[in-house]
Amino acid sequence: MGNDNSTANGVNEPAESKGPAVFKLFTLPGNRCPYSMRTHIVLLELNVPFTTVEIRRNSKPTWFLKINPYGTVPTLQHPLDGTVVTESMICNEYLCDLAREFEPDAKEVDGVLMMMPIKAKGRAQIRLLCHHVDTLVLPKLNSIITTSNEAETNQLLTQLENALVFLETNLQTKGEGEEGEDKDFFMGKAFSLADAHFLPFFHRIMVILPKFKSYTVPDDKFPLLLAWYARCKQRLSFKTSAQKEEIMIALHTRFVERGYKW
Repeated sequence: MGNDNSTANGVNEPAESKGPAVFKLFTLPGNRCPYSMRTHIVLLELNVPFTTVEIRRNSKPTWFLKINPYGTVPTLQHPLDGTVVTESMICNEYLCDLAREFEPDAKEVDGVLMMMPIKAKGRAQIRLLCHHVDTLVLPKLNSIITTSNEAETNQLLTQLENALVFLETNLQTKGEGEEGEDKDFFMGKAFSLADAHFLPFFHRIMVILPKFKSYTVPDDKFPLLLAWYARCKQRLSFKTSAQKEEIMIALHTRFVERGYKW
């Protein structure tokens, strides 16, 4: 797995490493950002050497804004040519493309090589999955997390479940009544960018919603998604990149106590 053993404090510009050149992943402190977690997972899965640099949400240093004027995370910086890439999906595809260049002998699994499908059809499918997550799942999840209105919450939970049906169906490889195995991951046997893209947010569904919204993902409706989540949680990339559940709950408790304000 990639190196992840150095962290800057987000105030002083990180010193240049005296060892081998590594990527820099700029993120929020304490693995707090689910969007950065996507790229954190991909770096680990691709075995890319990197270091994390923590940037505080409300006090972004001038040196960071020179690197990324938008001040957003994740931000990724190439160790050799200084290329700066932002937005989690773009960061992740960039890393996959680089990995293919540097690992020409890597083997594909179910048409997936270095977390990204080889053929155009598969690449389109993975982007559609990610688009579905970003446009239909995340807006509902974010609204649920940030509202205190019970009636609105119940309506949003129904809409969230409707959006999850597409992902549950994607994990099926057989029709009703047919024999065969369902997929381990969204693209088959291989853990791909689609899995890394959705995992940080399904993790929040599984941790935050039971505690604060009295909602548990029903296993009769989503058995494949729940099995997928259990498999993903066993991966070292998840264990390394995920914020501890007790910290997630403590932070959200503070958010609620402040009147649903960060």
